[in-house]
Amino acid sequence: MVFTVITIGFGYKGGEIIPTFFIGAAMGATIAPLMGLPGSFGAAVGLIALFCAVVNCPIASVILSIELFGSNGLIFFAVALCVSYMLSGYYSLYSGQKIMYSKRRARYINKQAK
Repeated sequence: MVFTVITIGFGYKGGEIIPTFFIGAAMGATIAPLMGLPGSFGAAVGLIALFCAVVNCPIASVILSIELFGSNGLIFFAVALCVSYMLSGYYSLYSGQKIMYSKRRARYINKQAK
């Protein structure tokens, strides 16, 4: 995990989504026992939460969580997705993605986006 963070920190890609999956799952598996949850479930929640934060796309993240892990923990996934989406700001891993609407108010924030 340290080498993955160092590699991404220096600007090398080496993949975009797979390192994100790994870092999210590792963080979730580390924090889950502290919260009294199984490590595997924490890894699933961490993976989905970091994916949502990185791509700024909560609907795709919900679909991915159901597709990968089933709908048993959907409430936990939804809470993690909401928190990560609101804290992720207005940037995305993909430079072509333009975020046009505010996450808190019904108004445009990027009127130059086409």
